[in-house]
Amino acid sequence: MITSEAAVLDTNVLVYPADEMSPFHVPSRDLRDRGVRGDEKLCIFPQVMSEFYAILTDPKRVSNPRSQEEVVAEIEKYLQAKRILKLFTKSQCACNHVWTAQAL
Repeated sequence: MITSEAAVLDTNVLVYPADEMSPFHVPSRDLRDRGVRGDEKLCIFPQVMSEFYAILTDPKRVSNPRSQEEVVAEIEKYLQAKRILKLFTKSQCACNHVWTAQAL
């Protein structure tokens, strides 16, 4: 078995970099950027990206909602980040493992 320590990005860590008014904006943005550069091992679940979309486009949940196009563009950046692992459940991929990591 191969193991490796990595941090799993939750929805808040995706939302804070997009919200410059958040007191967590800078540390969350820096963590994300370290992951994109490969300085930090980070993982993300597809569900988190769905939650990110739901929050940032909902005017009841954020004071400055984003357009659907803006949020989709942000999600695509995460999906294209080669150094952030994407974690999929068995039902989301054709594999025999319960979880699989894939760098897209």
